[in-house]
Amino acid sequence: MWPLNSRERRAMLRAVAGGAYRVTRGRSTGRAEQQIETTGSAAEVRLTAELSALHAERQRLITETARAKAAKKSSGWW
Repeated sequence: MWPLNSRERRAMLRAVAGGAYRVTRGRSTGRAEQQIETTGSAAEVRLTAELSALHAERQRLITETARAKAAKKSSGWW
């Protein structure tokens, strides 16, 4: 539950509560299970995108620092 944002967390809890209610009534939990799966998949896609963006930004900063260091080194006396 910790990587979910508030909207995803609410949707997940709503689906779990609805599924539990349907189980106590002896009915099918198909829709609740589908909602849980959909919410989990959406969260996974969002987290993957955020992680990719962070890796790209880290690589950009490393490259920028290396270029600045190389430029400083080449412009010095020694």
